[in-house]
Amino acid sequence: MKGGIAINKKVRFNKDDELEAIRARLKKLRKNAGYTQSKMGDILGVSAQTVSGYENGAIIPGPEVLLCYTEAFQVDSNYLLEGIEESAENESLTLRKNEKELILAYRRIPDWKKDLIMSICLDRPYTGDTEK
Repeated sequence: MKGGIAINKKVRFNKDDELEAIRARLKKLRKNAGYTQSKMGDILGVSAQTVSGYENGAIIPGPEVLLCYTEAFQVDSNYLLEGIEESAENESLTLRKNEKELILAYRRIPDWKKDLIMSICLDRPYTGDTEK
């Protein structure tokens, strides 16, 4: 089928940018871990040839396979699908009650007071006006 997906025994696709990027990330994860395609196949419960198909674009890995990759390499699905890497800034935090109260109070005060508080907390000079 020209320009689309043809379904035979295995699903095949034309290499568009998104699928090519996913394929490259799957291969990169495997290689960075030092796994052969055979070892990766053992982890996924598929043959080395199927892993090769995932990596060369001949086979589109299904959701179950992608989930196995996320679990095997401890990566977020956003990384596999979109290349978005998890950062320390994106990690969720568990806040204590007093911390939540401080955040809520901070959100209610005027911006100039926020600037003053940030200068104190981050030990940086306060350059704003004190009256607004």
